[in-house]
Amino acid sequence: MKDVYYYLFEELKDATSKIKPGIKVPDDVVKFDRAYGFNDEKWIKYANSMRMRLAMRLSEVDANKAKSEFEAAVATNKYISNTADNFTVAEKDGWDPLTGVMSRSWNYQALSATLNNLYLGLGGIQTEKQVAQDLKSSIKAENYIGKRYSNHFTSMTNDPSAGYWLDGLPNKIDPRALKAFFIPGDFNNQNFFDNGDDSKKR
Repeated sequence: MKDVYYYLFEELKDATSKIKPGIKVPDDVVKFDRAYGFNDEKWIKYANSMRMRLAMRLSEVDANKAKSEFEAAVATNKYISNTADNFTVAEKDGWDPLTGVMSRSWNYQALSATLNNLYLGLGGIQTEKQVAQDLKSSIKAENYIGKRYSNHFTSMTNDPSAGYWLDGLPNKIDPRALKAFFIPGDFNNQNFFDNGDDSKKR
């Protein structure tokens, strides 16, 4: 891990040293940099800010390296200090890879395995106290992890429930989970993103 971080520091420093400001990029090429449009200054700020971020992550395990890298990045006086320089890619309507996900009715905003494990693995409140009556029959026993599908789901992950599909609702869950996400098929949920009939068909 140490080698990885040290390598990243060197790569970021090397990259910024090789950027040649002032080179005119043809208009038909600029469109291929969706974040900064080949703006040299913003890419340099991004690289230095990434050095600062990586340094902060090392601060408790490699304090000297963290301090030297952070201070060196700050000394350039070229780092992200306002939202105008943030690395962002504009979302838009349509069907290309950069279309905003919230405009796609078929995207049901799946919950990541990491967040799911946090919601289920760090305590919680009984699900039956949080859901509508018609959903209570779907609540599973407290120690139930789901159906095993060894030929369908990979087990080559660090997810403790790898290979299992929870075919119902967990017995207990962090109350914040049901505020941030809706249960699939619960069309009456206030969080359900209704984008017309297609939202309910897929």
